[in-house]
Amino acid sequence: MKRLLLFSVVVLLTASGLFAQLQFQPASVDFGQKPVTSASTLEVILTSQINQLISLSDLPAPFSASPDEFMISIGEQKTVTITFHPMTVGSFAQTLTASGGVWGTAQLQLSGEALPASVAFDVQSLDMGNILMTGHSEQMITVESDIAQQVTLENLDLPFAANPQVIDLDPGTPAQVFVSFDPTLPGYFADYLTATGSISGYAETYISGSATEASIFAFPQSLNFEPLFSGEADTLEIIVTTDINQAISLTGLSDAFSVSPENLTMIAGEAQTVYVGFAPVNPGNFSQTLVLTGSLWGNANVPVYGQCIDPQISVSTAGVDFGTIALLSSYTLNLPVTNTGNGTLECTVANSNPHFTFSPEALSISQGSSQDVAITFVPDFVPAEYDTLLITSNDPDTPLVKIPMTGQGMSQVSGEVCGTWYKANSPYNFAGSVTVPESCTLTIEPGVVVNMGDYNFFVNGKLVCNGLVNDSIYLNGTGIFQLSTSCPNDSIDYVAIDGGSNGSDGLTIRCFGGKMKNTRIKAYKIENGKSIFYDNFENGTWEDNWNILNTNGYANVSPSYGYSGNGLRVYSNGYYNGDHYIFTNPITLNTSGTISISLWFKIPSKNYQNNTQFFYRINFGAGNYGNWNMFYETNYNTVYDWTLLQYSINSYFQPSDVIEIMVMNNCNNSSNYQITYIDEVKILNEEIYHGFQFLNSQLDIYSFDNYAKNSDALPSFLLDNSKIKLVENFESHPSHSSINICNSIVDQAGNYAIRTNGINSNVLLNNVSIENSGINVISTYADSANVIMVNSMINNCTGKGIYTHSSYSSVTVSNSTISNNGSDGIFINGSGSPLNLENSEIINNHGNGINSLCYSSTNVINQSTISGNFSNGIKLSGHTLIIKGSIVSKNHGEGISANNVDISNSTVNSNMSYGIFALNIYGNYLSSIYNGNKGIYASNSEEISYLFNSIVCLNSQYGSQFSGNFDFAYSKVSGDPKLADSLGHLLPNSPCIDAADPTEEDARIPFGMGTVRADMGAYGGPENWVWGGEPIPANGEPEIVHIVDIPQDQGKKVGIQFSASLFDNGHTAYDVTHYSFWRELDENGKLPLEASKAPVGQFFQKGPNYWEYVGEMPANGFANYGYSATTLADSTVSGMFWSKFLVVAHTNDNDTYWVSQPDSGYSVDNLAPATPLNLAGTVAGVTYNLAWNPSPDEDLQYYAVYKAENGLFGEAPFATTTEPEFSGIVLSAEMQDFAVAAFDFSGNRSPLSSPVAAPVYDLLTIPAGWSGISSWIEPSQPELGYLFAPASTGLIILQNMQGVYWPGQNVNTLGQWNENEGYMVKMAGEAQIPFIGTKNLENHFQLTSGWQILPVLSNCPLTMEELQNQLGSNLVMVKEIAGWRVFWPEMGISTLETLEPGKAYFLKTVTGNGQVMFGECE
Repeated sequence: MKRLLLFSVVVLLTASGLFAQLQFQPASVDFGQKPVTSASTLEVILTSQINQLISLSDLPAPFSASPDEFMISIGEQKTVTITFHPMTVGSFAQTLTASGGVWGTAQLQLSGEALPASVAFDVQSLDMGNILMTGHSEQMITVESDIAQQVTLENLDLPFAANPQVIDLDPGTPAQVFVSFDPTLPGYFADYLTATGSISGYAETYISGSATEASIFAFPQSLNFEPLFSGEADTLEIIVTTDINQAISLTGLSDAFSVSPENLTMIAGEAQTVYVGFAPVNPGNFSQTLVLTGSLWGNANVPVYGQCIDPQISVSTAGVDFGTIALLSSYTLNLPVTNTGNGTLECTVANSNPHFTFSPEALSISQGSSQDVAITFVPDFVPAEYDTLLITSNDPDTPLVKIPMTGQGMSQVSGEVCGTWYKANSPYNFAGSVTVPESCTLTIEPGVVVNMGDYNFFVNGKLVCNGLVNDSIYLNGTGIFQLSTSCPNDSIDYVAIDGGSNGSDGLTIRCFGGKMKNTRIKAYKIENGKSIFYDNFENGTWEDNWNILNTNGYANVSPSYGYSGNGLRVYSNGYYNGDHYIFTNPITLNTSGTISISLWFKIPSKNYQNNTQFFYRINFGAGNYGNWNMFYETNYNTVYDWTLLQYSINSYFQPSDVIEIMVMNNCNNSSNYQITYIDEVKILNEEIYHGFQFLNSQLDIYSFDNYAKNSDALPSFLLDNSKIKLVENFESHPSHSSINICNSIVDQAGNYAIRTNGINSNVLLNNVSIENSGINVISTYADSANVIMVNSMINNCTGKGIYTHSSYSSVTVSNSTISNNGSDGIFINGSGSPLNLENSEIINNHGNGINSLCYSSTNVINQSTISGNFSNGIKLSGHTLIIKGSIVSKNHGEGISANNVDISNSTVNSNMSYGIFALNIYGNYLSSIYNGNKGIYASNSEEISYLFNSIVCLNSQYGSQFSGNFDFAYSKVSGDPKLADSLGHLLPNSPCIDAADPTEEDARIPFGMGTVRADMGAYGGPENWVWGGEPIPANGEPEIVHIVDIPQDQGKKVGIQFSASLFDNGHTAYDVTHYSFWRELDENGKLPLEASKAPVGQFFQKGPNYWEYVGEMPANGFANYGYSATTLADSTVSGMFWSKFLVVAHTNDNDTYWVSQPDSGYSVDNLAPATPLNLAGTVAGVTYNLAWNPSPDEDLQYYAVYKAENGLFGEAPFATTTEPEFSGIVLSAEMQDFAVAAFDFSGNRSPLSSPVAAPVYDLLTIPAGWSGISSWIEPSQPELGYLFAPASTGLIILQNMQGVYWPGQNVNTLGQWNENEGYMVKMAGEAQIPFIGTKNLENHFQLTSGWQILPVLSNCPLTMEELQNQLGSNLVMVKEIAGWRVFWPEMGISTLETLEPGKAYFLKTVTGNGQVMFGECE
């Protein structure tokens, strides 16, 4: 029965699937990683299906279970505690077995890992800073362990130390460790501090620090003793400092030098004084070096120099005598001073009289050398002056030298002078002739009076004589005032020259070119150039200069009328010895160069086979009659009026050469005589000089003689804006010696007021008034000497106004008046000498208005008046006369007397004899209004002659006489012409109005009256514009004023602005109805096969050009019109495309129209493209690339990239591109802003895009070894690994006061680059680091107290002066991080002068107050 029951239970358990009687929950336990020696516990649940005693198996270390034996009931959950307590490092696994006392077992899998104990410092690295060697630095760090154990600190070598070295640590409780830095040498130091647990654990931290080299400073850095004499002694001081505690020895000095003390015991930072002595015995130069040596570190060298001297002075004590010099002028003498001893002679110079000055005031003369003392005497009063020059020296034997000085000023001058004549010493009286030597300048101050007396004033150097408008310079005297060949360089302004009487005893002024401005001159004569010899016999004698031979006593000075008042008459009778001579005494030349002979001669009667011959000879000697050279002879049996003879001798002469001139009456017929007159005999220098000019001056002189030859382009004499009163005349003698007078007045001049005697010697008057003068006011006497008179007047003179006695010499008168003169207004005598008269008046002269004896020339008179002259108006012999638009009236003789006459549009009326007296009247434009059968005489007219558009009336003599044919086409031949006045103006009812040739038109209305058809007479026709009135467009043509582009359009349109036709609105005989517009066909296009010759249809041919119709518009009576016309193409920036247009004025008659002159214009597209959008930039290396959205405009040609200058975008682009991008902009240290614009083919530019700023760039060069670096750029990539990638293999360490970057040890406590900091860096080799980014706007550095690293936050340097001005007394020292240069203001040491961009420096300040500011570069 029992067996059955038990079986049932078993079956029941089996049926329910419960095989295990015991079970752990969970079935396994993993303690994970635990520190060694630490104990950890976990709980598990054990269950049983029956009541029984449980026993747990033994567990080996490090596991244990508790309790190890216990009772358990059915269904009870029993807690078992498992402990993991490893004492060694490693992985552990065990099985815990629970055994039931009745039935069953259960297993629990145990595992766990024991890790080493952790020991750790609180910092990975520790920077002990930068301190001086032998200094001390200490910082605290902490160390902790996660288990209780003893930790040992070790492996830290000198100059580092850690305290304590052994620490008992509790878990989680840090302990303090004190690290000290005590360097004894300079340099950078680093080491690792290790912490080792007694059970387990290890930690290390990087310890670093730098030590600055200890220095010894001596100030000054060199000693230079003042020179001493033998036996003297001197002491100088040196300030010595060191930045560490040490002893210093001083060595190296001996003999003449000494030092005290010789040893110093120094505390860091203190300053002690050392005394260096110099006590020389023998003369000489001494130099040694004082050596300062530190017992620990450092040394300094101080060069020491000294000199022992024994100088000796040597100078003349005889005195300095300046003699006599002009007042307030200066004269300088040199006094040599010599050092004959040893060493340097030091002298000082002094005196007491201010009229004696000297230079220099101090002398320093080396041994064996000399130096001059320049002594200058400037007297300001006449009595003699005395003074003593005192020379004090370091000559021990002669410390003071006294040198007497004397000089005397004078107000009377003579001889050679230079310098300055001062107003304070005025007047200056000549005591003899005065000469300004060559290479010398005399300056005369304003207000000075110079009294020459009868002495001469020769300027061979340079004269500066500039007065002022209210303070002139005055020059008085009757001698000769001669300026040299350099006088074009002289300056004469506001000078009043009073030469006394203008007779022969007055002042003579001579010059060889030059200029006088604002002068007032009263003188006898002004001579330009140099006459070597001149005899005009005006004094009535001749014997002084001439010798006679075989003239039978018949040589005398006698009147010879027709040329001048006197001449030398040479009479020779053929009965006595045949030929007869008169010749000059030998004439010594006073100049170099070529010369010419000039004289006038006259032979009054012809005497069979006699003539006159002219000779010269050179260097032959007086009294010898051979070797004569004949240079001219007259024709035999010929009468000569006064004739100018000129001859150039083709040789180059020197001063002292001798010349003679001879005139011979050659009497070949012994039964008769020969008479020759000679006058104005001259020998002239042929050299070319500058022209002589008077500007803004007033002259009162007897005569002006010009002997200076000049180039044809320049006048020999120029008078501008001046007034001159002449007793005799202007006379220019040689060839090429023209006279120009402008803007001036000539009054009361004598006969031949303005006269030239040489070929190519012209007279030009421009805006000149000549009045109240003698005969032949303007005269020329040699060939090719033209007269030009513009805007000028010759009035009320006793003879002829213009007189030419020369061939091939034209007379041109324009816009001028010649009136009220005592003879002919213009007299011309010479072949080939034409007259040109333009817009001028020849009136009321007491002879002929114009009288010409010239043959073979054509004379033209245009728009001029010849009226009221007491004889003929125009009298020509052998000439052709052309008269246009002129008036010839009220003359007392014939109006016109000439051989050949061509008259058009002129009026000849109211003359007292013939209006026209001519042998031949001819010409296509000769016609007249003919009145009353009077006034024209013509003969020898073989061809038909024409009177055209002219009026000939009211003339008094003879009626009209013709032989030959004559045609009065378009003429009024009878009746009254109805003149309004004697000048020929027409009355409104004159039959001459609109009576000329209908093909001719008046140019202006009035005086042209009626319609535009030409009137007869001087006031009608195409050239009547000269008489005034309003202009009439020729033939009614419209006039194109402008052709302009139509604004703000897409092109191909222009606006034609034109003035209406004269005949618009029916106000004349015609009526314009409309205007048509024509465009010239493109010359490259195809020409039409058919084109009208008139402006009708589609195409119109005018001359060689073809025109295309483009439109028309009605005539509305307006003065001006505008029309919009199309063009074939636009002008663009690639080139101009011009379109040419005509405007045609039409009437109802298709054959009556007027065509304008063509004009051109161009059209353009005025609309600009759209603005480029989304401009952006990217960096590629050291270049910057731009990109933007493409333009939507179809006529886009290109894009322009602009770069701002000084913050502004200019007109000139930086670059152009056809693509919406641009690359390759080189980055630089300067800020660069860019913008983009779009251009079309017409050159229109869009507005600028929004600008973008390119990064700035700087290349930082870092040397090998230690150095300091900084940057003024905030890099766009500040990560240190990225920034220093170009030098990754060369970078050893980078650090500042806050941290360190040590890539080789994978240490970075700096984080990233800070642009406001400076850094110390150590490099294995030189490297270059590019900085790209933005400009650092925080351009200041915040100070801390003590030592710090100072960056340079600008791309321009900062001087120590600027830094000290900012920091003041807060600044202690600035030093290079790796280098010897330092700025230490307290000690006066400044070997470091500038903080350079890209570098960093050690800076020590007293406090942390303030900032260092870095400015912008200028």
